[in-house]
Amino acid sequence: MKIMTKSKSKILILLTLVVSFLFFNIFITNKQPLEFNEKDQVQINQSGFWDLTGSIFIDDSDPNYNWSKTASENDWCSGSGSWADPYVIENVTIDGQGSGNCLSIENSDAYFIIRNCSLNNSGSYSGIELKYVDNGKIINNTCSDNNIHGINLRYSNNNNLSGNNACNNSYGIYLSDSDNNMLSGNTASNNDFAGIDLAWYCHNNMLSGNLMNFCGISLSGYLAEVASHIIDNTNLVNNKSVYYYVNEIGLGSKNFTNAGQIILINCNNSIISGFNLSNCTTGIYLGYSNNNTISRNTAKHNNKSGIHLEYSDGNTFSGNTVNNNSYGILFYSYDDDNTISGNNISNNYNCGIALVFSNKNTISGNNASNNFIELLCSDENTILGNVISNNSKLRLDSSSNNNKIFLNHFVNNEIGAEDNGINNTWDNGTIGNYWDDYDGVDANDDGIGDTPYIISGTAGSQDNFPIWSDGDEEIPEDLDGLPIISFGNYYLIFTFITITILSLIILEKQKKK
Repeated sequence: MKIMTKSKSKILILLTLVVSFLFFNIFITNKQPLEFNEKDQVQINQSGFWDLTGSIFIDDSDPNYNWSKTASENDWCSGSGSWADPYVIENVTIDGQGSGNCLSIENSDAYFIIRNCSLNNSGSYSGIELKYVDNGKIINNTCSDNNIHGINLRYSNNNNLSGNNACNNSYGIYLSDSDNNMLSGNTASNNDFAGIDLAWYCHNNMLSGNLMNFCGISLSGYLAEVASHIIDNTNLVNNKSVYYYVNEIGLGSKNFTNAGQIILINCNNSIISGFNLSNCTTGIYLGYSNNNTISRNTAKHNNKSGIHLEYSDGNTFSGNTVNNNSYGILFYSYDDDNTISGNNISNNYNCGIALVFSNKNTISGNNASNNFIELLCSDENTILGNVISNNSKLRLDSSSNNNKIFLNHFVNNEIGAEDNGINNTWDNGTIGNYWDDYDGVDANDDGIGDTPYIISGTAGSQDNFPIWSDGDEEIPEDLDGLPIISFGNYYLIFTFITITILSLIILEKQKKK
């Protein structure tokens, strides 16, 4: 056997290193710009995996915590921050142990990739937080079981988030004051409030192919903001499409096939009818949209609202079943001249119907059970002919004035009404409301109590014409079970000829024999 001499061995090793060095430089020189592709989604650095006991903090404006120092001192971070050679953090696992962000990046426009990391249990913060950060790629990470956000972008633009799992947080992926970001192929399920939340001052973000179960998409902002995004119907809620329409007129059922969530921005004269929009964040959201009809839909178990309205006028909501949401029907800002009629609204945790800064609306003929109807800073609304029962309350705050409330049926409530406003009237000058705890009498048997019913609250309001029943009526069998107001010698039964027309049926009583 021929044995290689030591000097020849050294020469061979040297030649091998030279060839390797030249090949490496050719490879680097021909690297292409960073783009999303399948390789990004699955590539794993085989050099190692790291299970860190502390959080990662990078602030590119601070020499003690910048990218360069982080890459030079830690074997889990590599790269130089250029387009061709981005900083890379991958295969890192961090348990936040209930405090602080797992991974924070601030004040950076360097190119970087966070890939194949597990960032969980951050306590009251986020798995990943970007603050004043551009040019990042967040790929294939698991950011779950964080108390607030899975992934949180603040004042951060031109970032790509793809293939991440952001489940079981308060918010899966949350953006505020952040523009031109792309969110694609992420899974954001079982989050307490929203799978993806595009909060205030966000513009031109693109959402595609994201999957959300038991939560959905939330939007906030002025028209220029909420109308600027691109959200296609490949985004799914409970395996059904998210429909986001902007500047449309006359949409109908064919535009919402197999809908899981419906969002209309500046859309008018449209009809949304007969859909089940449940187990989401907000089933139906209307922003800056007028004269639409929302009827016969089911909206249950939504984390925020069954139906949510902002800056929208002249809409009709009728015949919907809106139960077990955080808010049933929420008018949040400057929603005027809308009608809420004939809906079944029950067991909503915070409020069944809430009007906030909303005026001249009509709430009529609804069945509100085990939830509040609440007016906050809302004036000149009419609340007529509703059945408010089973631990429900109609509450007006101190800035809700000149509202009219009459012909409602308050039954089986600890406190049926509370008025803290100014000049709200609880009758129309002839007839008021039925109160099952009214303890007055009706000496002339005209169906109106002889003494006013006192409304709780600071306003000192009263129903001057409370509807009174002496309890000696025999209710016909075909009316048994219907919401009936006893009024003098007649029954007043609120029902519907159609889903939109309130009908007042008056039948003469039959006295018990």
